[in-house]
Order: sequence, then structure tokens, then C-alpha cells
Amino acid sequence: LAGIGIAVQKTEWNSLVANNDQWSGFLGKSFYAAGVYGCLNLVASAFKQKRKVGMIRYVFEEGAGREVRNEVASGPNLQIPVTFSVPHKDMLQSAAKEFRANSTYVTDLLTNIAGFVPLGLIGSAYLSWTRSRWKAIVFATVACGMLSFVIEVLQYYIPRRGSGMTDIITNTLGAALGAMLLQVGAVRRALEHLKLIPRTCARRSTLPTAWSR
Repeated sequence: LAGIGIAVQKTEWNSLVANNDQWSGFLGKSFYAAGVYGCLNLVASAFKQKRKVGMIRYVFEEGAGREVRNEVASGPNLQIPVTFSVPHKDMLQSAAKEFRANSTYVTDLLTNIAGFVPLGLIGSAYLSWTRSRWKAIVFATVACGMLSFVIEVLQYYIPRRGSGMTDIITNTLGAALGAMLLQVGAVRRALEHLKLIPRTCARRSTLPTAWSR
């Protein structure tokens, strides 16, 4: 990469967006990110094609529009797309690809499981008023799994968030554990005492009787 220089002046950019309504806020940050990404793409392309590229300098003085002028005559202008998205981003990436053998990965797994335990418990407690206990547990778990699925699909369209199956699996597992807490005697009695779930009717034992002729 000898002879290739990049200068994207962030200090001038911050000053610009602070005094300009059209390029301020989240949109401005997206433009700046798109600019940096465009510079890196240009350098990578030049390196692969063994082309020489001079100094690339974008100061973002335009304040509006989708084209940023290069201050160096030998370099191209920067075209900013209508919407900014992260390239080569997978939707619902497989759990195998997301696996990382480190403590951060384990922490994320435990956090995702623990985060949906209360939701599973609340959902099953609410459904227990109109359904049997086991149906409430199953329905609450499925509903939480579907909610996690929707969240992961939506995260695909958020540049700074990932979309993967690991979160869906761990969220659903956490919801199932939370829903299963209804089967724990102490938890069930506490919820019944607080009138959050209906009281369980005592089962009546009936002895078999012989038919009399």
C-alpha cells in the first residue's frame, strides 16, 4: 500500500454537522461512516488491480446531497448511497458460524438466556388463566421464540447489530426455563398468593365402584 494515502478529516466533519441540519445527527454519522467505507473500498480495489492511487481527501463541505468532492484532483469523488448498510452481512447467521471459544461468547449466551426467563414466566402466568398449565408453558415458549426471531430479522437492517440463530436459540431456551418455573411448587404458591395465577384445584380421588345389577 506504499504511495497510497487517505485523509478523512473528522474534526472538520464534526464542525460541519454541528452547524448543518441536513447532515446532522444519525444521518450525518451514517454519511461519515459511508465515506470512510468508500475510502477503504477504493484502496482495496486499487491494491487488487495494482493501480496507483494518489491522495484521497474528503472534507464533506457540501453539507447536502449524495456526492462528496475529492479535494485532490487525481482522485474520484465519493458517491454516498441513499441508504447505508453493512456489506456482506448475513441474515440469521448459523450458530456454528457465530461460535467463539472465549469468555465473551459464554457471557453473551448466559445473558440472552437470563434475559428471556422473566418474559417466559410472565407469559406463562398470563396464559394460565385461560389455558391448562402445560399449554400455557408451551404457548409462552413458542411466543417468546417467535418474538426473538422477529427481533433478529429486524436487526439485520440495523448497521451496528448482528442477526444470528444463536440469540434465537438462547432466548427461546431462557423463555422455556422461565415458563417451567410455574412447575416449581414454591414459585407457583407465591404467584397464587399474589393472585397472579389461578389457584390449583385439589384433585379429587375417586374409588372405582362396581356396577350393581
